[in-house]
Amino acid sequence: MDHSPAKVLVVDDEANNIELLTRRLERYDYTVESARSGPEALERLRATAYDVALLDVMMPGMDGLDVLRTLRGQRVNANTPVIMVTARTSSEDIAAAFDSGADDFITKPVDFRVLLARLKSQIARHQAQRHLEALNQRLNETVEARTRHLRDMESQLTNVAENLPAVLWRIEADEDGDLRLMFLHGAVAHVLGDNQPPLGASLRHLLELFHPDDLEALSDAIAELVAGRKPLALDARLLVEGRSPHWVHLAARPSGNEARRFDGILLDVHDRKNLETQLLHTQKLESVGQLASGIAHEINSPAQYTRDNVAFVKESLDGLLAVVQAQGEALRQAGQGPLPADVLRELADLTERADLDFLRDEVPAALEQSLDGIDRISRIVNAMKGFTHPGGDDPETCDLNKLICDTVTIARNEWKYVANLDLDLDTAMPMVSCHSGELGQVILNLIVNAAHAIADSRNDGLGHIVLSSRYDAELSRVEIRVSDNGPGVPEALRSRIFDPFFTTKAVGKGTGQGLAIAISVIKDKHKGTLTLDDTVTQGASFVISIPA
Repeated sequence: MDHSPAKVLVVDDEANNIELLTRRLERYDYTVESARSGPEALERLRATAYDVALLDVMMPGMDGLDVLRTLRGQRVNANTPVIMVTARTSSEDIAAAFDSGADDFITKPVDFRVLLARLKSQIARHQAQRHLEALNQRLNETVEARTRHLRDMESQLTNVAENLPAVLWRIEADEDGDLRLMFLHGAVAHVLGDNQPPLGASLRHLLELFHPDDLEALSDAIAELVAGRKPLALDARLLVEGRSPHWVHLAARPSGNEARRFDGILLDVHDRKNLETQLLHTQKLESVGQLASGIAHEINSPAQYTRDNVAFVKESLDGLLAVVQAQGEALRQAGQGPLPADVLRELADLTERADLDFLRDEVPAALEQSLDGIDRISRIVNAMKGFTHPGGDDPETCDLNKLICDTVTIARNEWKYVANLDLDLDTAMPMVSCHSGELGQVILNLIVNAAHAIADSRNDGLGHIVLSSRYDAELSRVEIRVSDNGPGVPEALRSRIFDPFFTTKAVGKGTGQGLAIAISVIKDKHKGTLTLDDTVTQGASFVISIPA
């Protein structure tokens, strides 16, 4: 960690206040710079990385809260710790400061011992956060190296697969119109093992070779092929005796002009499927790493004011206990005769110091605010726990609306400084069978993409992101829509956005794998669709549609 003198920015419109704080802080080896207005403060904060800023709330023109909100919305030094200095002590003023992004606050007149303690705490936290960001950077580099390695492996496997023998097959309709296997040749033992079907086997017999969960999609694809609507092309799990379900790719089309004869190929794609799963887990790890700093900040803010409130309540309780103890002693002596004057004076002094009227107003408010802070931390931790829970191979029943809310909570630090986010969730949404971990990753990618698009296109003001869910009982499908009012996707690029390794982001900021993996998850694992709504002319709207 950095052991050089901490750099502090003091922002106050009163020169005397700046001079006093500067003189006293420099005695403790702090490097102090100052600004006397909001615009000057922002200019300095953009140009210099301070360890902490002391920001006066009440200033003419641009006040401290405006400065704070602008700072949190900018790209440079947005995470600089800020301690608000104010004469306002109401719960509303305190809440407004924290909602604007304050890390701490201190009231005027400033108790310099308290100020020093708060400065040390925020500087230590900021330095720890910068250390965490450095570790996170190294993690990202490791993940990117692993991703490149996996891409290289996938490329090598693809090249090998293209040069390996494949299983060629033909099915043909007999006199009764039933499809039967008429030809089988190639690496049959490698792909099918001992499950080689005999020539003349019926379609029903052939379908029994596949996993029950894939039969509906496979039957529908064959029906489309036979009807002449489109060629067969899908992945399915083959049941081979002595080994786990094995992923194969089936492709077929009519043989020449023969409408009753179909030629096809069967490829072993089990390794490719495993690589796709590893890539998905790698991307999930990368997302968690990128969000770690923001999540820590989201937890730190309520934790800070909760700790301060608990310390206040403890101090107040000490005063109350002293009063109760004095009252007990007075009652004991009253039972023995008239109370001495010194006992009454001590009791009155303790009661006055405890300031019961003040505590009656402030202690309940402090406890209520602390409970709210604990609830906020609990929501973040529970959302993170659900998001990082590893999913199995089989789908599970999921509360889709809760999954959306948890993902929004996890991604909060990505969007809250650039956009307002609204939820429009269907209250009639049923429990849905899905791979919740992977579906949550897709939703997270879409939210982060929307936030980045808005951040890259807006110079001032907040953008707008909307997440909605809808249930169509007649079609038995659910829809999730992620919309934003960013720059949208240019017409010329819309056909390419789901291609692997294609990205519109700056070099080093995007891998081009997010949407490619997302569409694979929705299409292959959920039998659904992920599309860009072409009817939206302002911003972009991505639509996930899966069976209910």
